[in-house]
Order: sequence, then C-alpha cells, then structure tokens
Amino acid sequence: MRKNATPSLSPRGEAVREFQKQGYEEWKGDHDYGKRWAVEGFFSAVKRCFGETVRAASPEGMVREVKRKFALYNWAAKM
Repeated sequence: MRKNATPSLSPRGEAVREFQKQGYEEWKGDHDYGKRWAVEGFFSAVKRCFGETVRAASPEGMVREVKRKFALYNWAAKM
C-alpha cells in the first residue's frame, strides 16, 4: 500500500485509513492477515497426495472422505 494513498469512502478506503492509523503489525494482528497462505498450502499438499476428486456420491460421503484424507495426511506428516 502506498504511503501517500488517498483513502476514499469505500470499504477499501476505510481499511487504508485503519492501516495508516494502526501501522502494519497491529493491523495485521487485528485482521488475521497473512494466515490464508498456510491454509492454501495445506489444501494444495493434500490434493497433491490424494488428487483433487472424491469418489463418494452423496454430500455426507464426500465430507467423510475428505475428513479421512485430511486425517491421513496429518498422521503421515507426523511420522
């Protein structure tokens, strides 16, 4: 974000004003900024190991299958 950015009345403008007032570290903590990359990395790793598709036909079965994949990935990562 530019230091000389002119905030507007939009939601982004409000975020710019808040960022400028608080500073980066406090703003980052308040908004959990930077945590998405860890989740995206985890999903990417699971998909690399097990593929992007599920075989179950029902939504409940899909959820169970994905939960098993996540559990197996976590178990294997701890070894």
